[in-house]
Amino acid sequence: MRLPTMAVDAAAYDPATVPVAACTADGAVFSAVSFFATAFFTGVLLAAFLGVFAAAFFTATFVAAGAAFRLAVEAALAAFANRQRFLVAAMILFIPSALIRRFAFGAF
Repeated sequence: MRLPTMAVDAAAYDPATVPVAACTADGAVFSAVSFFATAFFTGVLLAAFLGVFAAAFFTATFVAAGAAFRLAVEAALAAFANRQRFLVAAMILFIPSALIRRFAFGAF
């Protein structure tokens, strides 16, 4: 088969002038190309869908894990803060009574 030139053979590749019976051999090659293109694009779309699904799933999982971790940290900090508050309250109550006892036993 020779390569077409722009001016001379342009009408030979016009779909309106080529008969359908002349495309039987080309049709078999086109269907193989179409099959592989379809398989490739199906794989690409499937991979894209699975990627989006995995991203959404892992995002939701990590957000939930982060929220649980934050609650655990906040509970630990609240327990620490309560311990500090109770220690300070106990000292505030103890200091005046300790001073009164000191004065009561004559230690000026």
